[in-house]
Amino acid sequence: MYAFAKLLLPSLVLNGIICHSCNSASTAPVKHEKAKVSKKPNVISQQPKSTETEISDENPDDWAEYYVLMADTGQNYQPLQKAMKEVSHLTNIKIDTLNRSFRADKNLIALADDDEDEMYAGDYFPRRFQGNFLSIEYLSSYLDDAPEKTMVLIAGIYDNKASADSAFQVISSKGVKVQNRKTKMFIGCLH
Repeated sequence: MYAFAKLLLPSLVLNGIICHSCNSASTAPVKHEKAKVSKKPNVISQQPKSTETEISDENPDDWAEYYVLMADTGQNYQPLQKAMKEVSHLTNIKIDTLNRSFRADKNLIALADDDEDEMYAGDYFPRRFQGNFLSIEYLSSYLDDAPEKTMVLIAGIYDNKASADSAFQVISSKGVKVQNRKTKMFIGCLH
């Protein structure tokens, strides 16, 4: 027993250090319509930045159910960006791009190459936490069976059905077509 504990202690200490550095995440939102969802986060990249981060399906604390309001989907960023501005005008919901823009040179929603997040600079980093905002994301971050590179206009992510239903009613009442989808999202550390 002592030999086993002696072998296990270094990995427990390392896991504690890694988990502590990633515990800045807020609580996660949930959706009401069941959707097939990813088992791992979908980080779309031209080239992988690092293979040092390993994502474990073993830790249930790395996953949360959210309700995601989806207003539109498409393969082209510009029509979704126009729709996002129109929805913002109609609903007064703030646009939050997480400092990402569409990079035509990479055909990718991405952070700037010189972004302070060195690991994801020049790449897509998925929105993973709750909030009342509009943003354009990759649908595969929320649904496993989404066609590759399909983008989605998100109109908020909520951690409970009541909040999502309330936001759904407000947005729908403005004439915006929106779906409320329940999904399970990876919220663990990606760095």
